[in-house]
Amino acid sequence: MYADKIIELINKTVDTFRYKPRESDAPFKKPEKTLIALPGYIGDIILLIPTLRNLRYNLGDNSQIDIVCNKNIYNLVETLPYIDNFYLNENIGKNKVSFLRQNNYDTVFLFNFPVLWSFASYRAGVEQRVSFNLERIGLNYPPIWQKLITHLVKSTPITDKKPQWQVYLDTLKDLNLNIFDEYLETHLTNDDLYKAKNVMQEIERPRIAIHITAGSPGKQWHLNNWIILIKYLKDKYNCSLIATGTENEKILYDYLATQSGIRIHNLCGKTTIRETIALYRYLDLIVTLDTASAHFAAAANTKNIVIIYGPTNEAQWLPHAPNSNIYQIYRNLPCRPCLTRFCHHRECLNKLYPDKIINVIEQISI
Repeated sequence: MYADKIIELINKTVDTFRYKPRESDAPFKKPEKTLIALPGYIGDIILLIPTLRNLRYNLGDNSQIDIVCNKNIYNLVETLPYIDNFYLNENIGKNKVSFLRQNNYDTVFLFNFPVLWSFASYRAGVEQRVSFNLERIGLNYPPIWQKLITHLVKSTPITDKKPQWQVYLDTLKDLNLNIFDEYLETHLTNDDLYKAKNVMQEIERPRIAIHITAGSPGKQWHLNNWIILIKYLKDKYNCSLIATGTENEKILYDYLATQSGIRIHNLCGKTTIRETIALYRYLDLIVTLDTASAHFAAAANTKNIVIIYGPTNEAQWLPHAPNSNIYQIYRNLPCRPCLTRFCHHRECLNKLYPDKIINVIEQISI
């Protein structure tokens, strides 16, 4: 709500100066050295992988493609065979301009809206700077963004129904590049698979995972709702309940186990991202918020994926999971989807009661 008012003010200010967006970008030239600045959210990386693969198909083996990402994402991307070099934002820090110049990149892809990398690419004189227009956040072509970005590719409004993985792929079409395939993949090592197998051998079926945290606090569902839900799951399926996540999230699942009186196999902090995806191959069902775990399950071909949505657009953030049964649960409200992702009433989640999730799960056979 508050973000909408700020965006409206910015758009009115731009309109006052009668600024006209440029009609077209220069033709995209096949680069020799490309840097891709990845988004900060892990779920986005899963959805972006088909685009990275297709970019390699277009540029060929003789073109260099490097990635810069946050440290928490590195484990997911380090095994991708179509990337040449990997760099961490934490190591580069404030030295972005010198880093770009030293590596002599002629092209950067900026996903989604990395402002600092955008300014650095402009200052470093990188010839081709590719990023989304600002339609997703409702801005009408602010002049500074058109100055920083040489090749604006289409985003979609926050209300649009196109899945985000398709939005990412379409960036290549906007540059007159080809789409050769669309499948989702992650490159798990034998060690990843071996560890997952050993862990899951100790956990009886049926195996149900719950994931109660998200990168955005505005997506959180009340812990009391989760207590009701896990009691129901245990009673209905006599299942083994599993939790994965970071070490910092462990305490939340310990709390749920204590309050519900039900054992949760708490694997938080014990697995990497790739190992977590490997674990999800053994699940019969996962119940998760709209967060990375939903996309992990899609990559793992988990049989049944139940996703609880709050302020986000369920169509845009649908996992790319043709081999899974997807159940999306949300409230139809005039304020959804919400750009701000937090507000004073949070009706999208505060009035999304466990009964609605239970009614959906009642239809699932595992």
